[in-house]
Amino acid sequence: MFQPPSELIEKFAIGSDMVVMDFGCGLGFLTVEAAKKAKRVIAVDLAPEMRRKAEKKSEKEGIKNVEFLQATAEDSA
Repeated sequence: MFQPPSELIEKFAIGSDMVVMDFGCGLGFLTVEAAKKAKRVIAVDLAPEMRRKAEKKSEKEGIKNVEFLQATAEDSA
């Protein structure tokens, strides 16, 4: 039912010169795959726990081109 993150990223045609923003990065599945292709990824999530998990996943995979940001519901106003 779900495509692997690597297949989704491939469909987005992300290139090494691109900066990608992952809103609602969750556990970082798309974030990490995008970072393997993009110049830089900015990953944002409302839930601090989810952002931390995405950061840990990124660190575990040796990904260094991701900036993680914490958003709040008030940020969208």
